Amino acid sequence: QALERLPDALARKLVRRRDDTLPVTLRQGRIYVLPTAAGLAFAGALLVMLVGAINYGLSLGYALVFLLFGLGMAGTVHAFRNLLGLRIVRATVEPVFAGEAASLRLFVENPSNWRRAALRIRVGDTQAEATLEAGAADTLTVDLPTEHRGWLTIEPITLYTTWPLGLARAWSVLRPA
Repeated sequence: QALERLPDALARKLVRRRDDTLPVTLRQGRIYVLPTAAGLAFAGALLVMLVGAINYGLSLGYALVFLLFGLGMAGTVHAFRNLLGLRIVRATVEPVFAGEAASLRLFVENPSNWRRAALRIRVGDTQAEATLEAGAADTLTVDLPTEHRGWLTIEPITLYTTWPLGLARAWSVLRPA
């Protein structure tokens, strides 16, 4: 749980403080990648396997370790590419009464020729998931609790994915005006 929140905390420190003007296209400078808990366990297992291969002089052990390492690196690149080029067109919230759930709608376009699987959006403690087909657009909706009357500030919106292997988490933080 704490490891899952680490990227959000780092993003708050690293990402610029000013509001984003929509539409926003996710480029290299806006996407961050860190290993998940499973990715750290995978790296630890590879390290133990590498030490065993070195200790016993196992050529096939080396081959297996480097093959699995390459698989992990390919999964990390795919997680990054799953977000690269996505276009966030607009974010809207309809007015509600105090105590009702406000629905934040994030309209996302996929201008590329490949499918974007397991995209997740998180605002605070609530999240939603979607898959965008090639050239398609979709609206991701997250229900946010309201506790008092008046204008409410929305926490930064985190768009992230752990697809395909779950070893790395790629994410981007949005602060629409």
